[in-house]
Amino acid sequence: MCGIVGMIHAESVMTALVPALRRLEYRGYDSAGIALLDQNQLTRHRVLGVLDQLTGDMPKDWDAKTGMGHTRWATHGEPSVRNAHPHFSHRVAIVHNGIVDNFQTLKTDLLNKGYAFASDTDTEVIAHLIDLHMTQGHDPVSAFSVAIQQLEGNFAIACMISHWQDALLVARRGTPPLLVGKGPMGYSIASDALGLVDVSDHLAYLEGDSWAIVTQDSAKVYDFSGERKPLNWQKQMLHHQSCNQGDYAHFMRKEMDEQPDVIARLLSQPTPTLAQLYPDLNHVSLLGCGTSFYAAWIGKYVLEQRYGVTLELASEFSYRHAIMSPGVTLALSQSGETADTLKAVAYAKNQGQKLISLVNAPYSSLARCSDHVLDMQAGPEIGVASTKAFTAQLWLLFALAGITPDRAQHLPQSMRQALQLAPDIRRWATALADESNMLYLGRGVSYPVALEGALKMKELSYIHAEGLAAGELKHGSLALVDQTIPIIFLAPHDAIFDKTLGNIHEIIARKGRLHVITDQAGAEKMPAVGLTQCLILPDAPDPIFNPFIQTMALQLLAYYTALERGCSIDKPRNLAKSVTVE
Repeated sequence: MCGIVGMIHAESVMTALVPALRRLEYRGYDSAGIALLDQNQLTRHRVLGVLDQLTGDMPKDWDAKTGMGHTRWATHGEPSVRNAHPHFSHRVAIVHNGIVDNFQTLKTDLLNKGYAFASDTDTEVIAHLIDLHMTQGHDPVSAFSVAIQQLEGNFAIACMISHWQDALLVARRGTPPLLVGKGPMGYSIASDALGLVDVSDHLAYLEGDSWAIVTQDSAKVYDFSGERKPLNWQKQMLHHQSCNQGDYAHFMRKEMDEQPDVIARLLSQPTPTLAQLYPDLNHVSLLGCGTSFYAAWIGKYVLEQRYGVTLELASEFSYRHAIMSPGVTLALSQSGETADTLKAVAYAKNQGQKLISLVNAPYSSLARCSDHVLDMQAGPEIGVASTKAFTAQLWLLFALAGITPDRAQHLPQSMRQALQLAPDIRRWATALADESNMLYLGRGVSYPVALEGALKMKELSYIHAEGLAAGELKHGSLALVDQTIPIIFLAPHDAIFDKTLGNIHEIIARKGRLHVITDQAGAEKMPAVGLTQCLILPDAPDPIFNPFIQTMALQLLAYYTALERGCSIDKPRNLAKSVTVE
């Protein structure tokens, strides 16, 4: 969600600060701002909207060597300049991710002490609180330390103070990530490793309930009791080229095309099976949100052939207080920083579960609390709507279940062939672009694939799309079928194809608008039900891999429909890439 960057360099930070913020645009935001500390004075510039507006209006002669920036995704207070970060209080500048749960109580007390508020945010409370402690005699470090311990909730904070040394004070509690980087020009901080590409060659993540003093040549970290803590430095594995859009119109389109290579890379490297990791295992729990939840759902179909499997929506799970069967929890998260998943994982660990994480960020919060980490190795995924991370998750789940790479050796080629159907799929998208509602249907493992396809359509095109189990048609969903609503039906020629064909008959009898996605064997059966217009996908090397092939088509359909409607592809409205608050 919101992005934080901060730098203390030997030269002007402006040439690095703005590009760092740009690399965090993918997280989603509605306003942006920068604060600089130059010759003991704080200055700031904020805008509603995109970074282009920010950089277009900023003075060009700023020469500050200390600065921080923020991209805001609104929580408390509408998107506006007055609510954009950084927030000031006399000598204090603050940027903040997360939520201060007790901000209203703190705000009332600060109002009574004479502080005026210029925004509707919970963040401004932090700035005033630090300033209050300084007026009461605390030095800046002590004021910051005392203030953050008064805050309840989950947060990541960066602070600059005028008429003090060139330094950043930073703190983290709970799930929002925060890391420190060091490089040739000095030290930096960010909420995401992508923000420090080409800036820092080594990174270290702050653990929860810790704070730090960061200067040009050092970072000193303490826990909330004041005890000094070490930083675990890791080599920066990302580079500028990996975050480059290349010749593609959108990051998402590039990332879709990268999927066959990601799967080929994973196939070439050994992945342990659950049987190897835990020979006596009987039960597996799967946790995820959004696209990761649908990947987990598909994985359930292969895992449950060997284990008892429980599928859980992470955003709801920890509130149910369910007793978990002894076993292993598999947690799926592209970023490894998903707040709902981290909370669910904490609950699972308290229940005695062993934890295996499937992440695209091997040093993330989720990875660091796991017993085993499976790296998706998908490379940076910039598009908010997940594509290559989803298919990478699928293969890792299949591998954990014991599916061997030799069964999937031709899968990358089949995925490439499916992507080559883009012109045919674009013609479908052109016809669907003016719709307001769509249905996605599937049976068996194609059902969660349909759910993921519907989610992609919602995310990208803003069309209401609903995924349904085809077997449930007679149990209520048939009431939706008429001549007006388009139906995307996944109908692979698999073991339950005859049942699927029966559902297609039911829809045709009610003059439903069918768009069937099938394979060659399935297409040959369609004329018998009066349907001749199908999208014919390449055959999967094994029917178990149909979800990979179907996903290529559904991603393309959502992409081209959104393109026809003029929607923002890489940054859909109201959405954030990494959901670091509940």
